[in-house]
Amino acid sequence: MTAITGSAFFPGGLGTYTAPANTTLTFEKGPSQTIQLQWGTYYDAADQAGLSRLWGGIHVSLDDLTGRRTGSQCGQAVWALARQYFDGSIAQSPVALVIRSPSAGQCELRCNTIRGFYYKLQTTRDLSDAFTDDASGFVQALNSPILRTDTISEQKKFYHYMRALMP
Repeated sequence: MTAITGSAFFPGGLGTYTAPANTTLTFEKGPSQTIQLQWGTYYDAADQAGLSRLWGGIHVSLDDLTGRRTGSQCGQAVWALARQYFDGSIAQSPVALVIRSPSAGQCELRCNTIRGFYYKLQTTRDLSDAFTDDASGFVQALNSPILRTDTISEQKKFYHYMRALMP
């Protein structure tokens, strides 16, 4: 959590929540006396939330610990990716085009993508000429690479993928 807030601790050094006496929770009665929960770090709060699910019979310990580890890893990875979008460095990622021949007379073009960007295939027969746009135009990337099959002809053909923020 320190990458987001600059500290592993709650602002002011302590996070608190007061649970009033005799409140009705979704599935049971709340505490019979008013209590105040306290946590020093965000991870302390997550640990107590996980433990409450064990004590309530909602999860088993294997689910809880695995879920907290996975959640922490996912959160850190998402934050690292979000920072790349915020600072613009995501646009500096290279566009890699892989070409393979799955069968005789065909080639498969696979382009790595970044979610949210737009891509279009361009081709030329001679590298001294300009590339021309493929008929399909720009395609917005989702979560997977762009995959396209083309026919291999006797003439040379050069491929190029163009990436843009907007079509």
